[in-house]
Amino acid sequence: PLKSANQAEQSIVETQPDQDEILTELLTAQKELESTETGLVPKLRGLLGSALEMRTKYEMDAPKRVRHREILQDYRLAQERRKEMDAIWQQQRDQDMDAVCDICNDGEVTPDNQILFCEACNVAVHQMCYGIDEVPEGDYYCVACRYFEREKMSTANVVLAGGRTAPKIAPT
Repeated sequence: PLKSANQAEQSIVETQPDQDEILTELLTAQKELESTETGLVPKLRGLLGSALEMRTKYEMDAPKRVRHREILQDYRLAQERRKEMDAIWQQQRDQDMDAVCDICNDGEVTPDNQILFCEACNVAVHQMCYGIDEVPEGDYYCVACRYFEREKMSTANVVLAGGRTAPKIAPT
């Protein structure tokens, strides 16, 4: 038993220098951490301050962002309407390209012999077949529609009993 007590004492004495080294290393690491921490405090305060400023500016700009979103939404809607109108326009152009004269039943078109469409009844006629020297500017109405004054009916609002307005007459 004496031997084992002596051995225990000796191992304590031998481990004592190891513990001192560890304690010294821990104290050194603690001092390094404290110095690093004191250097971080001003940096962290600066970052938190700038984050607060950015958040405040972000919240102050909220009405502007809402307006920008509204403008973008209006723009998108206008683009969609434009695409729809372009599709309708292209469809009409394709239909016009496939059109044939209701008099001669021919679809051939030349620069001086265009096919014209009546705005009221949508009859298609060649200039030469219908006796039209020049393509009129604006809307074109055939002789029958001018005779029955359909051009006035298609552009004027008709007032009905009770003050209501009748819809415009669509081309047939």
